[in-house]
Amino acid sequence: MLKLGFIQILIETCKGTTIFYHVLRQSPWKALFHFLLLVLICTVAVWGYQSFALVRGVNTAYERLEKACGKITVSEKGMFPEKEPEKNRMIFSLPQLELTYVANLEAEIPKIDIGIAAAGVVWMPKALFFWFSGYDTNRYLVYTISNGKYLKIDLVHPDRMNAHLKEINLEAAKAGMVENSMPVLMLLNPLVLKIFLLASTLIGNGLLLFLPFFFLILMTSLIFSALGSRRLQGKLFFRDYFVLSCYIAFPCLLVSAVWLALGLKIGFLTYQWVSILSFYIYFMIVMGRIERWLSPPPPDNDGD
Repeated sequence: MLKLGFIQILIETCKGTTIFYHVLRQSPWKALFHFLLLVLICTVAVWGYQSFALVRGVNTAYERLEKACGKITVSEKGMFPEKEPEKNRMIFSLPQLELTYVANLEAEIPKIDIGIAAAGVVWMPKALFFWFSGYDTNRYLVYTISNGKYLKIDLVHPDRMNAHLKEINLEAAKAGMVENSMPVLMLLNPLVLKIFLLASTLIGNGLLLFLPFFFLILMTSLIFSALGSRRLQGKLFFRDYFVLSCYIAFPCLLVSAVWLALGLKIGFLTYQWVSILSFYIYFMIVMGRIERWLSPPPPDNDGD
């Protein structure tokens, strides 16, 4: 069997399908290692590209925060701005982040997510509420840090945002603010927020790139080893489909990484759909080639 290195396989899988005949008997563990290595490379590349905009956004956000709120005071009662501590208001909305201050839940609450930012923070005296759009067309993925003591993750419909904030506030009111907690440090110190956001972005991108493709690799290998082409039965088994799928994912991972880094959305083509469609289209092309290699059609006997 021809021994191939990671770089050569990556180049050849992007150029065409010929390489798949040579990697067919590759060790599953080596194929998995190569897949994980490419996931790591793509994750770092996407993270590096996004980091510049993220750091710039944090700097701009803190400039606007200081201008709108002045000094932030912290006590057991919570975190309050020096300027207009009782007034609910949107402090800023940037392409990377939106910040809304809500001190009085009985007064009018500003609209959360006005359509500019892909993520935002609702700052309440004793809790920070992080929301992220794009994970579900009808709901927000939200993280709640209250009093620095617990982390709560929910999927919330836009119509329930205000009710959800009230539930958070009731929970947060049961305890005093922990003055050296992560929410306080993130709000007071831009460096802490940058580290938190950079680490979260790195981990989030890694999971977004790894989980969908690993699921596709496993499911495709299981299904085709059990219900695949009759012409390949007895010739290809689960380990073979697994190896092929790991390498089929190579060019698809690169396309998806670009899509994720740029935050593209063209019609229904979100990152998730690009990952699924690119993988299965390329998989069917490769399997058609493998079938012709391993089980060519019988020769035509009508001649002579």
